[in-house]
Amino acid sequence: MSVAAKAPCKIAPYRVEDSRRNVADVYAQVNYSCFECYGPDLRAGVHPERGRVTVDTLAQYEKLIRELASIPNLVFIPHAELNEYGCPADQVVCSIRHDVDADIRAALAEAEIEQRYGARTSYYILHTAPYYGTWIDGVHKRNDCMAHVYRQIQDLGHEIALHTDPLHLYQNMRIDGAQAVREEIEWLRAQGLTITGTVAHNSAPIYGIENFAIFKGKNRRGLALGSRGEPGDELIDEIVHNGKWAPLGVLDEAELGLTYEGNDFFRRKDVRIEYGATRFLNRWRWDHHLTQWRKTKDPAEDRFIDQERMLEQIRSFEPGYWLILNVHPLYYGSRHSRTTAPPARIRRRSVVKNDTLGWETYEPHEVAADFGQVDGQVEYQSLNFADDRGMLDIPPPPDAADDECRVLMLGGRNIDGFEIGIPEHCHMQAAARLSEAVGRKVRVRKLAFPGMGMCRHFGWFRKAIESERYEIVLIGIGADELANSRPALWTQHTGWSISHPPGEYLWADENGQVRIVERSAGADIRRGRAQALETVPSFADPRTMKGRAGNEEDRLGPCLAFYANEVRRAGAEPIALLTECGESCGLWTEPSQDDEMAHTRVLARLAPLLDEAGLSLIDPYRYFLDQRSGPATHWRSAGCWSHTGHRLAARALFDTLKEIVATGNVEPSA
Repeated sequence: MSVAAKAPCKIAPYRVEDSRRNVADVYAQVNYSCFECYGPDLRAGVHPERGRVTVDTLAQYEKLIRELASIPNLVFIPHAELNEYGCPADQVVCSIRHDVDADIRAALAEAEIEQRYGARTSYYILHTAPYYGTWIDGVHKRNDCMAHVYRQIQDLGHEIALHTDPLHLYQNMRIDGAQAVREEIEWLRAQGLTITGTVAHNSAPIYGIENFAIFKGKNRRGLALGSRGEPGDELIDEIVHNGKWAPLGVLDEAELGLTYEGNDFFRRKDVRIEYGATRFLNRWRWDHHLTQWRKTKDPAEDRFIDQERMLEQIRSFEPGYWLILNVHPLYYGSRHSRTTAPPARIRRRSVVKNDTLGWETYEPHEVAADFGQVDGQVEYQSLNFADDRGMLDIPPPPDAADDECRVLMLGGRNIDGFEIGIPEHCHMQAAARLSEAVGRKVRVRKLAFPGMGMCRHFGWFRKAIESERYEIVLIGIGADELANSRPALWTQHTGWSISHPPGEYLWADENGQVRIVERSAGADIRRGRAQALETVPSFADPRTMKGRAGNEEDRLGPCLAFYANEVRRAGAEPIALLTECGESCGLWTEPSQDDEMAHTRVLARLAPLLDEAGLSLIDPYRYFLDQRSGPATHWRSAGCWSHTGHRLAARALFDTLKEIVATGNVEPSA
């Protein structure tokens, strides 16, 4: 950053006129751009490894507001009233600010959600955003039609204010940004909107100084967004950043009828502030967590925190503070198509026989979405797209490094992750943490689908190693293994023929001899009607293993040993992963259940199988039991891993794989 002696370029006056577009046209543009840039279809836009952000659903925002509203003595106060309201010692004063950078449709939906829970918040309309207007030949074609939408938000009881971006106009367009701020405040007020405050858009790395430096007295060197420190005394009246110039300190807030700038609150010394800002799908920049993370430097922990733990910490704090949350509506605006608004509820699931992998998977490149409710209230909403293999996974970039460590994870429902967003899946979190911890790119690829047992996903393993090299293979195995691996049972609940299957599978005869049954070209015509099992045998509940349901358990050991040896023959290290521990018989969803006993039973039944195969076991359920006092590890409405369950499973993966991956030289065990 440097200070210029004089303006190095000519600045044009700000000119504005009505674009004459209608709201439907603007909404269509917003839907398209937000889906392309932030949607769940990863074929659109930038690849995740090059900076793509995948966003969350409106249901997750409703959970946030509902949980906040349930906290005793928490009150919602918009920014415009915050200074006057103060900070009573017996209250949590929650002030939510929405930086409406792109997704005005999600903003309106959030305003409606808040109104239902009695929450009043603040919305900052960005005057350089595409929904606000476009630029043609140096003229701002403002979408005057959108004033109707801004009034809708205000009429719901919320504050409308301006998200200021004058430095962009000066530096990138050579247009008078101060004039633009002045005129847009006047225009918004003329539309019936009460504008008393502003919040700066972007940050100093973009322009060399913060956007609020356009105001007199705020053009101080070192005055930063959200800063609680003391700025320098030096006032600077112009800035050059990357060769681009802008004047500073040219607008007077009092003359404009403005009473605050959103970053002023952080410089109050008489108020305790807890601050959080959305970052991407189920992640917050939460200052309390960030402070602890910097102290502990736990390599298995993300610098950003999930919404569940943030809420848990908020509930634990003594009252007498301001809770300031910065929400970007686009981070809760996930859509299932380019032409639709963010859905409040959506359930889509298209399943096909996979001609490449065998067996059933999601239909490639189609929506895979689900929601669950408890007592009429949303518990979760997922919104994903299956990849080209029919899996809920992120494909590698076309130029993936040859020297990266590749891990293959195979299994059934819990690691399939149908009920949460792909970036939250345990294999994605583990890969990110491992890559940072060992200084080497680690990629964990997943092949998983509900109802797949290890004897059947063996066929997927064989297909995967035809085209890729893996150093580690995680063999998913569960308490429900008989139901999903024993042919006499999976043929019943899938309808597929034992002798004409749609994919390869393993099974052992009565002498323990294992054979591979190849897929059949006639699988479709031999398929019968699928029927639910009368009893799902589970190692977690001895009652389900009685009679014929528990037959042929002894054949699992030879099959697992065969699987593990095939992994070793492929040059990889096999490790077993416990992916189910009694969920199939209703466990892990209620505090009154004896999950610990179920866990003990499952480990006892698996121990001889693992010994026979020479495998160690990654056990996420140990972590679940240790965290029973925290956020729920399972969705009650679905009986599968929640966000917290996947986070803890990622921790289990990290703790086991870190030392193996760090060596960079995996030697298959004997």
